[in-house]
Amino acid sequence: MERPFVPGRSYEYPLSLLSNQGYKGTLNLSVKANPGLDGMQSSFAPQSVALDGLAESKFSLALPANAPSIPQALEVKGVDRNGKSNAVCLQLVQPTTGELSVVSKLARPSKTARIWRSFWTPRIDEDAAGKKTAGQPAQ
Repeated sequence: MERPFVPGRSYEYPLSLLSNQGYKGTLNLSVKANPGLDGMQSSFAPQSVALDGLAESKFSLALPANAPSIPQALEVKGVDRNGKSNAVCLQLVQPTTGELSVVSKLARPSKTARIWRSFWTPRIDEDAAGKKTAGQPAQ
């Protein structure tokens, strides 16, 4: 899952946890940045979740102002008391909104050519004797 981030800001993400194949148990949630991110603060509310079908938690994340402006991968992981685990990767990327300008650096041509295309259909007239003659172009 990919989300934009700006260093120095805080974020909250809702988590929906679904049990697989009838799993029931209590999960302890954690997060790990790869590469490591000094000064990152995170929390889960609640951090320990009883899972029997569907459960909810909220993941809060505060990034330090000096966080590098490179994509960061966060592993959000749930582990039960028997060591069974599952994880999701949250990819933090730079926002991609903004303005785009396209400017030509080509020189203006010294000569321009005009291409004319005419669709001209001759009109055929008949004189009083029934003889066909070329008339004016059809309009």
